[in-house]
Amino acid sequence: MIPLIVVPGIFGDYDYDTDVHLDDFTWFADCMLQLEPSEQCLTAFNDDGDQQVTLADFSAFQIVFTGP
Repeated sequence: MIPLIVVPGIFGDYDYDTDVHLDDFTWFADCMLQLEPSEQCLTAFNDDGDQQVTLADFSAFQIVFTGP
């Protein structure tokens, strides 16, 4: 047998390295400034499905960035 770990997409993990850190925060800030966020920005940071990266999404991002 070969052990296999499947890591689901993690909210806020822009670079897909399975953790949320300062680089992801930098990307979040960049995505907030985009008038029309890229698909990768929306996939990583749009928590509420409104097709924008907003302060409401920052609230969800902050939880995964700093912990509960």
